[in-house]
Amino acid sequence: MALVNELLDKLIVEEVGSRLKDGAAVVGEIEILEKRIKMNAHVLDSSVPQHCNYCGIGNYRPVVNIAQGGGATAVHNFGFNLVGAPVWLILACDHCSNIQVFRPDLNGRGGANDENWMRFAGAPMS
Repeated sequence: MALVNELLDKLIVEEVGSRLKDGAAVVGEIEILEKRIKMNAHVLDSSVPQHCNYCGIGNYRPVVNIAQGGGATAVHNFGFNLVGAPVWLILACDHCSNIQVFRPDLNGRGGANDENWMRFAGAPMS
């Protein structure tokens, strides 16, 4: 349902200029939504439980989150050698310990300032 809410957030807005521009744009967004639903994609929102891709039982919890003050030492203690000032989010499943690693500074959309990243990493995981 959270994936559908992402689309609705693009359709139901107060500012007319912020809405999707036409029917073709809506169709494009629906096609993306269908693909994401079929592949069991996750919503990039930390207020939505992030179910484990491996065991399907547990939920991912942050192990390292630079956006919330997890520093270079935490990343290094996890086993990564830092060069420069990368931004990290490392999640671990609370059931099977499957790991998911994110580097928003590599997404080409503003890194840690990207709106999706901030929604995903900026708030505490539920």
